[in-house]
Amino acid sequence: EPLPKELHHIPMANLSAKDLIFDLCNDLRQHNDYRATYLETAAKVEEEYGLKERCSHMRKLGMRDTFAFEERLFFTQAVDFVLADNLEDAEKITKGRENSVWRNQNDDAKVRWDVLKTVLELITVARNLPGDQNANLTGLVGNYANHWRNLDRCYRELEQIMARGFTEDDAGINKLVISARKTYRAAMDPIQANFINKVKEEGWAPAGSPFLRNSQIFDKVVKPLLDANERVGYMLLDSLRMELGVELGKLLEQQFTVDRKTVWAQLPTYTEVGMASLMPEAASQLKMIVQGDTLVTTLGGKPATEPKTRFAYLKGFWGDRCSDMELDTLTELKKPKVEDKIRLLLVRSYELDSTAHASTSGALNTLPGLLRKVQQGVHRLAEMGFTKVIIATDH
Repeated sequence: EPLPKELHHIPMANLSAKDLIFDLCNDLRQHNDYRATYLETAAKVEEEYGLKERCSHMRKLGMRDTFAFEERLFFTQAVDFVLADNLEDAEKITKGRENSVWRNQNDDAKVRWDVLKTVLELITVARNLPGDQNANLTGLVGNYANHWRNLDRCYRELEQIMARGFTEDDAGINKLVISARKTYRAAMDPIQANFINKVKEEGWAPAGSPFLRNSQIFDKVVKPLLDANERVGYMLLDSLRMELGVELGKLLEQQFTVDRKTVWAQLPTYTEVGMASLMPEAASQLKMIVQGDTLVTTLGGKPATEPKTRFAYLKGFWGDRCSDMELDTLTELKKPKVEDKIRLLLVRSYELDSTAHASTSGALNTLPGLLRKVQQGVHRLAEMGFTKVIIATDH
């Protein structure tokens, strides 16, 4: 695209020097010793010749963003392409800017491009959901566990980026996010509605399902390991949703063998009931009883509404062979002490649930650190001699 007439008087090198100049500038941008000098010089040239104002109308900027103003123009073009449903060209711009020196110069630029990349993935996933959306309840849950969770992952990652905040009032970002949220709801709402209808028709959980219930986890997963003389770390993480569990599994797969199971949550899905359902013989011993105006969660006829009462119930089965610990204690102490006779260590974390109740954005910002903390906890358990780790959640 021709340069504005106001810039025609600037001397230009011969075309024969084009490759040399491009290579030199690329080296300056990429080299740690010279990058700062390049950025400073480019900023001075941009300001001296008023490039931001004089070139604001240009759309064909080539593949190199020599000056800072080009980063914003590229982003604006990509947004326009997304809103016009031209994802292919938006994707080309996004990939072309992955190594841009300007993209990572400030937090606002990082947010812009992270939002754009995530929105593109979300739209692509939403438009290509595999599986039968009219399947029975077991089929719907299986499809979500294997495929549809990716849409929730994309949406969660988008909201995580937005929770980081940015200092500029960027209309482009706002338009992208509004469009992405509409796309998410358009794809997920019909699935959710059909899911609710199937629950009404088939009940929770339907007979004959291949998936375990939460109330079977201890007896069918944890107890056989203990009976086989394994030392088991039993991590109970409050509110670890399915797609987060998958992401945690990916982190752990870097050093451990991971087996993921889809499980029917215990109704009603709030913490004390869900955590009680993860105890021994919960399938028969977990009851909800009415005391006055209160519905009380019980195990073996005794209240199980708090961590200490649920652990007391657990000790009734395993005695001094079991112990409990908070995840923070496990990860923060240099040498957490657990006696050799301990075969079952219960590790608890309510961080995600408590943070979410206080602030949604706070919970979103907490997620990466929490997953790393759980990963660290698993490593610590392995160092302490625990041979198996079961990670379970209430809901």
